[in-house]
Amino acid sequence: MKILHLSTYDISGGAARAAFRLHEGLLSENIESVMLVQDKLGGDAHTIGPLTDIAKFSGRYIRPRIDTLPLYLYRNRRQTPFHIQWIPAGISRRIREICPDIVHLHWTGDGFISIEDISALKTPLVWTLHDSWPFTGGCHIPYECKQYQDRCGACPQLGSSCLHDVSRLIWYRKKMMLNKINPVIISPSRWLAACAQNSSLFRDKRIAVVPNGIDLMKFQPVESEKAREILGLPLTKKIILFGAVNATSDPNKGFTILVDAVRLLGMNDLMVVVWGATGQQQKHIPDAGADMFFMGRLHEDYSLKLLYSAADVTAVPSIQENLSNIVLESTACGTPCVSFDIGGMPDMIDHRENGYLARPYDPADLACGINHILSDPSRAFGKRARLKAEQDFDIKHVALDHLALYRTILNQ
Repeated sequence: MKILHLSTYDISGGAARAAFRLHEGLLSENIESVMLVQDKLGGDAHTIGPLTDIAKFSGRYIRPRIDTLPLYLYRNRRQTPFHIQWIPAGISRRIREICPDIVHLHWTGDGFISIEDISALKTPLVWTLHDSWPFTGGCHIPYECKQYQDRCGACPQLGSSCLHDVSRLIWYRKKMMLNKINPVIISPSRWLAACAQNSSLFRDKRIAVVPNGIDLMKFQPVESEKAREILGLPLTKKIILFGAVNATSDPNKGFTILVDAVRLLGMNDLMVVVWGATGQQQKHIPDAGADMFFMGRLHEDYSLKLLYSAADVTAVPSIQENLSNIVLESTACGTPCVSFDIGGMPDMIDHRENGYLARPYDPADLACGINHILSDPSRAFGKRARLKAEQDFDIKHVALDHLALYRTILNQ
């Protein structure tokens, strides 16, 4: 059996990392797994990227920008991720050369593969929902909007009052695509599965809930004092960890809510450690009433393992979240998480058992949760967090669950 994963990136971003971990998990089970990506940053021999320098430059810089050109018609649009996926990729030939038994779609934004390219795929198709884009009119995070349950148009993220705007056009293109293909849908969380089931595009599709997995050997607890010494972090402070891609500038990650919560805590021995923010994004940070230390951007697993192990608690105050890699990685390293009770968080965090689920968007309850974890000298929350990762998110088990699904599809 040969599985081909289509992903814009191999190791950059949460969706790509989740796809790559599955790819590695399948390889460890002696399954022939291949990744085809638009922008290859890692050195995996089973990952195929652009073949020429021109193609590499185009995939990294040109195609993502061309994909967004129609959005400039909407001057009042929100600066949130929105992809049209209209540029032909000519990817069918490369797929035929690889000759897979199953094509597994992951996150394919930034101009990697057009909607029409997807509709031309003839191989049995699996599609993992790393966010809401596959069943919306172009947005990745709908927030309060439910128009995807009927059909998109007059998109609030575009600042549009026209029913027949770009979001309606994308919705129609996806509807035509789904008339030609019949993918099996995988949702990593129960929440996103319910959203997809209620959508106009996917309500008649088979949707399986299979979580993302994590390598429990790469992400495992390191003695806290040792981790802090290596990273140059103080031994006497209580450390709250916060991180994501564009951690402080992406409004969905909830950094300003965390600042409010830390201010409410009013502890003198606190330090907030932030990773994932560039130097430019570190400017104009509001005063949290506590020391704040910026680690910059981190991609390498060993550094992340040390960082999680050095922290007392990881704060993940996202507005919407599917199945957070941050929570997976932190719990695997034995560091409990505090988040809002939204999205896929209840799939990973058992309230007051291995973490804390705060009332959505309430800084006071977020502060209460952080204090609840910090007030546990036995670190029992962290031990139970690691056990949760071992029971539910071991990549070996997750890879086998995917393999069983692949076999069912091929047998049918």
